[in-house]
Amino acid sequence: MPNRIEHEIKDGVETKRCAECKNYLPLNQFHPTGAGNTWDNLFAYCISCTKKRRNDDLRRKSIVQYGHIRRRIQRPRYEEKGIELRISREDFIAWYSESYFRGCVVDRKDDKGHYEIGNMNLITPTEHNRKKRKDRLENLGIVETFGRYCYQCRQEKPFESFYQKKAKVSEWNTLGLSEECAECTRKHRTNYYKEKKS
Repeated sequence: MPNRIEHEIKDGVETKRCAECKNYLPLNQFHPTGAGNTWDNLFAYCISCTKKRRNDDLRRKSIVQYGHIRRRIQRPRYEEKGIELRISREDFIAWYSESYFRGCVVDRKDDKGHYEIGNMNLITPTEHNRKKRKDRLENLGIVETFGRYCYQCRQEKPFESFYQKKAKVSEWNTLGLSEECAECTRKHRTNYYKEKKS
């Protein structure tokens, strides 16, 4: 059990010392342990220091990513393709920690290959979305000739038929076009609100 550091009362508010930033903060700035492991049933680190420690912990991030991959390969779509996870957890942690950069996404170089060291790399979400769209169009046998393909109505339509979103702007999607055409987006929105009302 950690050493007991008494709470202090400042301006009529009971405060606790954070073991990381060393500041005395109100008790509501600490998560409860829920297990009775400490004398005051509160964690030693304040909420903001806990978040910072979690965000900076590469081992934790890599374990989370490994768990995502394990769940992904259990989906029917992946099982049909026979895709397997062919890397141990510790090897994955070492690889991920070495290759990591902020905001990266685990990607398979060969979409039909397994999750293994030679077939994995870390890329940006923008690159991943572009690759995902390209692979999806190839699997459907679609070649975009004059505009953009809408997955919902399964038609290629002129660029003007799609909504533009600033968040989607990238070097591969310079106009920031959405995946579905404006007509399909409106239908989807209308149906959503109809169902919500009923």
